Amino acid sequence: VWKILEFELFLTACILGAPTCAFVCAKVCALSGGLLCTSCYVRCAAETVEFCTDAYDHWIEASDAGCVP
Repeated sequence: VWKILEFELFLTACILGAPTCAFVCAKVCALSGGLLCTSCYVRCAAETVEFCTDAYDHWIEASDAGCVP
């Protein structure tokens, strides 16, 4: 249970702390005349979650190895 809660807190903090998609996608929207807005936001959000999930996995591995307090 603690690992699940820990993961959810880590993921939320990572996503909130990650560079926002809004700035990048605003440029994409403007340059594409609005055609690529939705796909930009969907892809950016998915990649942010994937990045944060990978970061958590690496953090757990380092923690299990005694590298992280």
